[in-house]
Amino acid sequence: MDGADTLALQPLVRDYHSTAILLMDGRVASASGEFTTDRLSAELFCPPYLYKPGTNLLATRPLINDAPACIDWGASFTIAVADTALIRAVSLVRPGATTHSYDENQRFVPLGFTGALNPPRLVVTAPASPDSAPPGYYMLFILGSADRSDVPSIARWVRVGNFGGGNPMDGVAPGTLSDFTVDAVSQNTAYLTWTATADDGVNEASGDVCEFDLRRSSSAIDTEAKWSVAARLCGEPVPGPLGTMHDYILTNLAACTSYDFAARAEDEDLNLSGLHGRVNCRTICGGGGGGGAAARIVEGEEGGALQPAGLTARRAGGAAPVSALRSSASAASAVSAGSAAALAVETDRTAEGGWRIVLRAIAEDQFDPADAGALLIETREGAASWRTRSRVRPGPTEPLVGLCALRDRGRVVIAGGHALRQVAGAFRSAAVPYVLTAASHSELGALDPGALAAGAPLPLTAGESATLTYQPDVDDAATADAWYLLLERSLLTAGSLRLQSPPESARLPQSFALHQNQPNPFRAATTIRFDLPSAGLVRLEVFDLLGRRVRALSNHWHPPGSHEVEWDRRDANGARVGPGAYFYRIEVGTMRDRKKMVLLP
Repeated sequence: MDGADTLALQPLVRDYHSTAILLMDGRVASASGEFTTDRLSAELFCPPYLYKPGTNLLATRPLINDAPACIDWGASFTIAVADTALIRAVSLVRPGATTHSYDENQRFVPLGFTGALNPPRLVVTAPASPDSAPPGYYMLFILGSADRSDVPSIARWVRVGNFGGGNPMDGVAPGTLSDFTVDAVSQNTAYLTWTATADDGVNEASGDVCEFDLRRSSSAIDTEAKWSVAARLCGEPVPGPLGTMHDYILTNLAACTSYDFAARAEDEDLNLSGLHGRVNCRTICGGGGGGGAAARIVEGEEGGALQPAGLTARRAGGAAPVSALRSSASAASAVSAGSAAALAVETDRTAEGGWRIVLRAIAEDQFDPADAGALLIETREGAASWRTRSRVRPGPTEPLVGLCALRDRGRVVIAGGHALRQVAGAFRSAAVPYVLTAASHSELGALDPGALAAGAPLPLTAGESATLTYQPDVDDAATADAWYLLLERSLLTAGSLRLQSPPESARLPQSFALHQNQPNPFRAATTIRFDLPSAGLVRLEVFDLLGRRVRALSNHWHPPGSHEVEWDRRDANGARVGPGAYFYRIEVGTMRDRKKMVLLP
C-alpha cells in the first residue's frame, strides 16, 4: 500500500478461472492460475480501509461484543458494542463463492440502525424480505472507529431466515434446558446431552431457539455473575425443534479433575433461558477411578459364564458370601467379547428416591452392527419399546469411559467395543450421593453388595441380568465419582463385528494414508479411501467450513489394509446437506489427517 485511500493494483494478473473473496477480518483472498502460465498462486490482500489514512499502521477496529446468531426478515435485533458514537454503518455480506457457482454470490446488504445506551448497543433493522437477503448465512460487519469511519470490525456469522415470525424486540426468554447432563466421561473428555426448548418457553408455535450457549467452570455456575465469568465453549450444535436431543463432546480436559457445566438457549433478541440445576463431573483418573468404591465385572466367554473361584453352582436365592464372590487375579482381569457382545443398562427411580440399575447382557444379533463401539442413549416408549435419542462414540485414545447420566425409564446400550470394568459402590448424581445397598443376579440370586463394593467380579452372559439398587446416602460422599459404571475399551473381535482377516496373499499398505475423495467435486455421493498398515479404531468424520460436525462415517475397528467409505451427502439426521466445501478428518490412534471436498448443487 502506498498510503493513498485507493485500491492498489493486484500484482498478478488473474485469468478467467479465479476467485476474490472477502474474509471475515476484512482482507481479500485472491487465487487462480497466473495468466498464460500453469503456475498456481494465492494472495491475502489488505485493502486501504484497514489502515490509518496516509500511513502503514493498521487502524483501530470497532468490536462486536455480542450479536444474535440468527435474525428474522423485517425484525429488529441488537448488537452489543463498547461505544455507539463512532459506528457509521452496519451491513451484511453474503459469503463468496468461486466462478460457476451462484454468480459469485457475495451480496452486500446495508442495514439501518440507531444507537442506544445503558447498555451501549445498536438497534438494527434486518432485511425486509428474501428479495433483498435470501435465506442463509451472512457475515455481519459494523464500521467506524476513531481512526477512520470505514474500517470494519471482525465479522460475526448470522443466519437470516424466518425463525420467530418477525416479531420486533421479543422479550420472552426460551425455556430452561432442564435435562442438560453429562452422559459419560473419560480421562480427558465429557459427553454432554440436552433437549431443545422453544423460542418462547415451551410454546412450540413460537419456533426454534437461535443458538445454544455452553460454559465451563471449576465451581458451580448457579448465578448470573458466575455465568458471566465461566469459560464459553465453541462449536455448539444448531438448535433443532422443541424436543430434539442434542449432544456435545468437550475434549482436552485434565484427568481426575472436577468440572461444572451449564447450558442456556438464546433467541434472536439475545434473551437467555434460565439457569438449570448444577451439572458436575470429575474426569476419570489414570487408575480408573477417583475415590468411589468399585467392583470389577467380567463378561462371559465362549457362550458360558466365566465363574469366579469358589462359585460353581447356580443359586436360586440367598446372598452369595463374600468369599464366594472373590476371584483369582487371572479371572478378575479376563475380558472377552464372548456371546454377550452388548449390554443394556436400564435406569429407573425407586419408591424411596433411589435408583434401580438393571444390566442385561445382549447377544450381538440384537443390535445394529453399524452402532458397534457406540453408547446409545435411549428412553422408554410404551411397555417394551425404546427410542434412541443420541449416540456417544468415545474416542480411540481413551480406554476408560464412565457412565454418569441417570434417567427415569432410561437406557444406555453399550453396543460392543467396550467391556465392563467396574460398578461403583457409591456415586454422586445431581449433587446427591448414593450408595449401593442391594444387588442380585438372574441366575445366582441375591449378591452381597459389600463384596461387589470390595472388588468382586460379576459374571454376565447373553440372556442374564443383574440388578443394582442405590439409595441416597446420609453420609457425605464427597469422594464418590459421578459415574456408576466404568467401561474399558476392548479390541472388537470376530465375535462382535464379524471382521474377516485379509488373505495372506494380500499386500498390506506400508504406511498410513488418507486419499482424496473420488469423485471430487461430486453431487450425489463420493468415496473416501484410506490405508492402514496395522489394525486400529478408525474415526472418520465430515465437518462444514465452520468446524461443525456433519456426520461420523466410521467409528469402528478396522483390520490392516485399504478401506473405503461412501458419503451420500446426508448429515447425522439423514437430511441431505447443501452444496459447498466440506472437510473430512480421520483419526487412528495418534495418526491424523484431513482433506477438503466440494459438493456441487
